[in-house]
Amino acid sequence: MDIKGPMDMMSIGRHLYFMISVDDYSGLKVAYPMQRKSDALKCYRGFAEQAWNQTCKKIKYLICDDAKEFLSSALNACLSTHGTAESSINTAMKKMRSMLKCCWTAQKPMG
Repeated sequence: MDIKGPMDMMSIGRHLYFMISVDDYSGLKVAYPMQRKSDALKCYRGFAEQAWNQTCKKIKYLICDDAKEFLSSALNACLSTHGTAESSINTAMKKMRSMLKCCWTAQKPMG
């Protein structure tokens, strides 16, 4: 999931932002127009419902950046209620970089 905006021009429905949700398993990609970033929870619920209706499976992992709209207590409560594990791209990248650095340091010739 990611949120883009504010856009240069407001839409007819007064939307300045949009959230893109992608289901890696099914390839389902959905863009939700939003008036405010705080509408992310409502959009996530719509995406989760649509994914359930099409696959009869719950979302297991949510991958997003550390943006504040994804760190709200309301969204975290919704995720824990639905059994979704939140996974941060930035956290994963930090772990990957440290693993690569350790491997590179171990293989570096002494001299």
